[in-house]
Amino acid sequence: MNYSKILRTALSITCAAIAVSDFRVPASAQSKEEMVNALRSKAVRTRSISRGHNISQLKRLTDPARLSRGVKVEERKKIYSLTKSEKLPSLNLEIYFEYNSASISPQSYAKLATLADAITAPDFINSKFFVFGHADARGSNQYNLKLSHRRAEAVKQFLAAYGKMGSDKFVAIGYGEEQLKNPHNPEAAENRRVQIINFQGN
Repeated sequence: MNYSKILRTALSITCAAIAVSDFRVPASAQSKEEMVNALRSKAVRTRSISRGHNISQLKRLTDPARLSRGVKVEERKKIYSLTKSEKLPSLNLEIYFEYNSASISPQSYAKLATLADAITAPDFINSKFFVFGHADARGSNQYNLKLSHRRAEAVKQFLAAYGKMGSDKFVAIGYGEEQLKNPHNPEAAENRRVQIINFQGN
């Protein structure tokens, strides 16, 4: 058995224990190259005072010491707002987990592996990524919040392990049902997703 097969076997066992779900990557982001392009900065942004302040806020809010104490509601909302206003390079990925669980569905592994390979591209040597977990509106908000965070953590651990990267390259945050992709249909499958956002090193 070669190293790649050994690693995949180990990951399948580990991830079954730690968590993630089914990954449905949009047609526009199925290949490694397309993922790299989606996460790469599209243009040279103006180095405005407001942008510099916003990026500084993101770095402060994601300081490891601060994160170790847990992300407060207002901090979580601020982080999401800043990433959206700055239009940071991102991928929206529909991920399927085992029902009511944070365990990655085996059919997701290949796509997650492709994403890990994309993130190890030279473009992202100095980058850091958010892994935002989102849920649909079924179940209580508190339950969905905790589950979405566990799922984001599972994706983070998979990417770090498969890509042989430090887990500090990723910041996992759960949003539960707070940021629905389709607010007109809160229980729609498209609301159950993970966002990967390149927020440092563009």
